[in-house]
Amino acid sequence: MTGSFAPRILSFLHDREQVKIAADDALTDARLAGRPLIVLGEAGSGKSELLRHWSDGNVATASQLVNGWLPGPGRNFVDGLDEAAGLKDGDALDRVLGALGAQRSADFVLACRVADWRSASAKETIKNWTGFVPVELNIEPLGRAEIVAFLRIREGFDAATAEAFFEHYGQRNLTEWLGNPQTLVMLADLAREGIRPNTTGELFSLYVDRTWREHRKQASPLAHAAEDEVLPALGALFAALIVGGYDALTLAPGAKRLGSDLPLGECRTLPGVAGLSDGTLQGFLDSRLVIRAGQDRYTYQHRRIGEYLGARWLARHARTRELRQRLLRTLQHGDIVPSGVRGLWGWLATDAQLAEAVIGTDPLAVIDYGNADDLSPNAARGLLRAIEVAEDRNEIFGWREYRAAALVQEALKDEVERVLSVPGDKRFWTQLIILRQMRDRETVARHAVTLRAIMLDEARPYPMRDAAADALADFGDLTDWPAIIDQLANGTNRDSLRLALVMMLNANVGLTLSDAAFAETVYAYSGLTPRFTSSREVGTVAHYHRGQRQAISDNRLDGLLNAFTDYASRYRNDSDWSAAWDIDQLFYALLERRLALRDIDPEALWRWLNASDDRHNSGAREELARIDRWLEANEKVRRALQRKVLETCVEKPRSLRWRMGEVAPGLLPTLDDVVALLEWLPDADPRWQEVIWFAPRRAEGQAAREAAVRHVHTDEDREILRVHADPPPLDWERKEAKRQNVDCH
Repeated sequence: MTGSFAPRILSFLHDREQVKIAADDALTDARLAGRPLIVLGEAGSGKSELLRHWSDGNVATASQLVNGWLPGPGRNFVDGLDEAAGLKDGDALDRVLGALGAQRSADFVLACRVADWRSASAKETIKNWTGFVPVELNIEPLGRAEIVAFLRIREGFDAATAEAFFEHYGQRNLTEWLGNPQTLVMLADLAREGIRPNTTGELFSLYVDRTWREHRKQASPLAHAAEDEVLPALGALFAALIVGGYDALTLAPGAKRLGSDLPLGECRTLPGVAGLSDGTLQGFLDSRLVIRAGQDRYTYQHRRIGEYLGARWLARHARTRELRQRLLRTLQHGDIVPSGVRGLWGWLATDAQLAEAVIGTDPLAVIDYGNADDLSPNAARGLLRAIEVAEDRNEIFGWREYRAAALVQEALKDEVERVLSVPGDKRFWTQLIILRQMRDRETVARHAVTLRAIMLDEARPYPMRDAAADALADFGDLTDWPAIIDQLANGTNRDSLRLALVMMLNANVGLTLSDAAFAETVYAYSGLTPRFTSSREVGTVAHYHRGQRQAISDNRLDGLLNAFTDYASRYRNDSDWSAAWDIDQLFYALLERRLALRDIDPEALWRWLNASDDRHNSGAREELARIDRWLEANEKVRRALQRKVLETCVEKPRSLRWRMGEVAPGLLPTLDDVVALLEWLPDADPRWQEVIWFAPRRAEGQAAREAAVRHVHTDEDREILRVHADPPPLDWERKEAKRQNVDCH
């Protein structure tokens, strides 16, 4: 694996639960063994870097496979599935699978932009080829700690500067930018000059304007070139690569060219390139906006950069109505924009003459790849209408981040209210995209009444209510959150309870319910009370102990543990362990935190440890193991609990060993514990006959037998001590003694 890789987290669906793992563990994870893997992420999220890391740089592109490149033995890593969907090839997936010999082996990894991945149909296609359903591995955005580490290690920021950088974008609600490594690199480059853009268009414009002149050679023609010479030339070359579905430009002679490469000489007639000398053009390829892709091979620094500059060049040379129509027809297959050119298409919307047609044809390309943050009111209205039309056509939207702040500018207030007022789910995706743009106080204030109504409307789909509630919590001025949470917690459908639980994780809302009300909400949401009995969303409750922020303060631990214990006794039975999985994880995580605070009342701990009769079937094995280790290390509390176990075994002393392990294996007595328990028991208490067997036999257990003497009054008692001191040999001891021909005594 390569050494400069930025560690990433991947998520995938396993047994109806979203699982997150470190990227370095994915290829050896048993849950993924033998399955084709599909790496999905936004443009710039690090898909290519991940594949290079996994394969030690041995990555093929989908374009190479489509153009005849033959894969080698073993696991194959294929990048850029979305980029290979050329204008004449349509969907390249079948051709890539054919080249991989997928009917014979499912041992491959494909990477694709998430916006261009057609999950249901593509997974079915791969299953038909391989016989296995592929696993979709989503690259998670970088978290705060990862962003700060990335800035320090990869960009050379000191700790204070990296934290300040994050805070700046956090205060402007632009942290999703930072979760994308390629965007993060661009922002970091600009930050060194004190420049901090606000929109995607501004980011790319500023980055390109400051990066094109940087070069790798001291005597580069770039040192004396003008911007209006270099950027048009690079835009022409990048557009040719992307429109043609090529991987790289090449200077290599014909015999050494790859089928997926574009000879530089074939670009010499393009506007912006024509008229440049060979030396000047090759000098332009020394720009930091270009990278070497091998000997005599060049490509864009990043595909997003190529799409941005390529679209600028195309728009610049489509100055007449006829040329614009010809350009748009060329980039389409019928009414469809192929995935390989959707990035170009999205950026074309920044041209006033092309915007209407571009937006109307593929509005999601504008949002996913272009600059939908900074559109004129007319263009934004066109985008809103186009999204509605796309939804009416049942186009595939998908769960991802949609950034289109232009939709909620003040000039569109009435249009936004019209869309948000549509009841039910008829305008689900359009409404959700709009709600996700509510990222500042002014916008939220304009729509606060509608947002509140959506949040409390039990007829609305949950994602809509969640998005409205997020906007109000983050940027609204509501002062009655306790009453809102109480209303949600007492709602008539499970979505309301889920929303109450999720919103209390927001720092601006907090855990407003009482201990008992919170426990009842968790139990009801999990289907363990009469309120709801159908299946529930897995993982919501787990946010309270897996989240980055501690939503439950230390001073509420005792009360909540007591409340959960009460509800367990009221509603739990032996068949509920699967429904209570999340509850057990939360309960034992809270208990582990409480133990760390010390000053534990043994009586309270006894109640908490007995809250569940099926701890071994819970999902909290790691927490339980740490609780056992705590008990082993805390003698005073452990012995108090051991005495409680003895008190429960008065009628059935022979159940003592089973009961001790059932409450907590960490309670199993040591030799010193056995001595203490024997000294605590009343004289001749029959339970001593069970306690003694926790002590080691023969000479090691002498101290326990001495402590037991005061309980010995009968021949049966004396026989117990005799057998404990000199137990009959075990089977393995007899066999070993026979083998060595010695007396095993």
